[in-house]
Parts: sequence; structure tokens; C-alpha cells
Amino acid sequence: MQNTQCETSILILNWNNYKLTLDCLESLLILNSKSYKVVVCDNKSSDGSFQEFIKWALRKQINIPNFFQMITADNIFSNEFDDQGSLITFIQNGSNGGYAAGNNIGIQYILKNTKSLYIWLLNNDTVVHPDALKFLVECAGKDRTIGICGSTILNLDSTDRIQVLGGGKYNKLLGTTKNIGQDTVYRKGHIDTSEILAEIDYIYGASMLVSREFIEEIGLLCEDYFLYYEELDWAYRAKNKFKLDYAPESIVYHREGSSIGSSYNFKNRSSTSEFYSLRNRIIFTSKYNPIFLITVYISLLAIIFVKLFRGNYKSCKYIIMLLFNPTLRIVP
Repeated sequence: MQNTQCETSILILNWNNYKLTLDCLESLLILNSKSYKVVVCDNKSSDGSFQEFIKWALRKQINIPNFFQMITADNIFSNEFDDQGSLITFIQNGSNGGYAAGNNIGIQYILKNTKSLYIWLLNNDTVVHPDALKFLVECAGKDRTIGICGSTILNLDSTDRIQVLGGGKYNKLLGTTKNIGQDTVYRKGHIDTSEILAEIDYIYGASMLVSREFIEEIGLLCEDYFLYYEELDWAYRAKNKFKLDYAPESIVYHREGSSIGSSYNFKNRSSTSEFYSLRNRIIFTSKYNPIFLITVYISLLAIIFVKLFRGNYKSCKYIIMLLFNPTLRIVP
């Protein structure tokens, strides 16, 4: 087996959105960083994503030897698998197991087949600034105890609007999360990093540079959630062991709500997105802050009354089902 020497492996999860993923890949090809490779995990898309990746890679590989390789998730756990050291690896996952399960396959591949010091988990509906990775690595390299480092996330459709500054805050009482800097105007050079780090509880999952040491000690992403709260769970498990940090000059542009309707604005979320956001309030609180379960359940009852008043009976049905069975899953 060949262990590829690269400082950072970039990991992207795709599900039925190959056009967005290809836009993201195009932006990665012009990064101002030399030592990196890219891994794309596809969660068994039904839109022909894997075939589209092959077509794109074949067009791009002209004059670039070992540009890409295509493998299945089963292959990477086989002793016979021999990594070719390609710049881009496309992995076909056997099912849509959600955000954590899909990314964990890629993480395990990277740990096994590369010597990367960092793994950059990046949403497929992002486009990155050429210096985004450089500033993340510089930030993480300041201190070995920095486990996860975040970026400045701007709205791709309105690049002067901030979606997230690094990460967010967690409200134990309600079990909710809130992105720092959301819906404010971006002004370069006017971000107080120390103020953000003083209140940050997790790094936003659209752009997380995670150290190899962090993963080897804390473990993989928790697969209990399917969608949302995985990054908060990671941060909680690493408390008092690793620090969170934020590289304000690492700019990542994010399309709002384009990947499964996962808008950062709760009012604009799809039913699947809303379901998992509410569901995982219960699961996370049960796991880490059970004393606040009563207030979380009260907040869900309040949401039911609001939705009944608005005539949104389908959402009410889902929330009532969650009250009795918080481990319930719906697969989009």
C-alpha cells in the first residue's frame, strides 16, 4: 500500500448534487496550497453523480498523470486495496447513512492511505477562496492542541453577507444552536477573533479543518444524528482535550439551503432538515445535558402549537412522533 505524502486531505460528501460538487472541485483545483489531495464520498446518489464525476475527471486528467481514481467503500477496508496516490479519489458508499456515516468512510480511507496531518471537511455546496486552506493550516499549526479550525462562511449569492464566523453557540436550555455572525455585513479586517473564540461552542460543519491527532484520540463523527449536531458532538467529546480555533481570512462561500434544503435559517428549511434539527435537540440533550430535557420538550410543545395555529399539520405529526420516539429516522 502506498501512503500518500500530503499535508491536508480535503473531504467532500455528495448526495444527489453532482453539479454543486463539481463547482466545489473546480475551486479546489486553484488553491494556493501545494500539498493536498481530495476525497469525494458519494452517499449512493440516484442522480447519476458517480458517472458525472467520471466524465468530469476524464476531461480534467489530460496531461495530469494519476489525476483520479474510482473505488467503492468496501475496497478501502480490503487488505488487497492499493491506493494509487491520485490527486482526487471518488468513493462510492453503499448507502445513504447520513452526514457522519458518509464522511466517516472518507476519514477512515484518509487515515489508512495518507500521512495527512489535517482533514478538511468541506460541504459540497461551497466554493472556496484560493487562500482558504492556507489560512486554515496556518491557524491550526500555531498550537498542537488546536483540534478543529473554522472559516469565515459567506453567502455565495450575496458575498457581503455573513452566514457564520467560524462556528456557533449552543443553548443548553432549549437544545438549540445559533451561528455566530449570522446575517451581518462582512467587513474584511473588522472581525474580533478573540471575542468569537470566547463564545464559540463548535465549528460549523461546512468548513472544518480537523487535525489527525484529534480524530485518532477523540474518534470518528457520531452517527446517531444522521444530519446536524455532529460537529457539536465532536466538540463536546473533545472538551478539555483540544481547542477550537477560527481563521477569519479563510473565506468559504456557501449556497444557502442547496444541499437537502439545509438552510441555516430555520424558517426556510425543508421538512427533512427541520425534522432532524428538532430530533437531534432531544438526542444531544439526552446524551450530554439530560437535566435540561424537560425544557427542550416544552420548547417542542410550543413549536407544535405554533404550527397547529398556522395549519402545518404534517410538521406537527413529525414532532409528536419524535416526542415518543426521538431515535426515529426519515431518509430523504
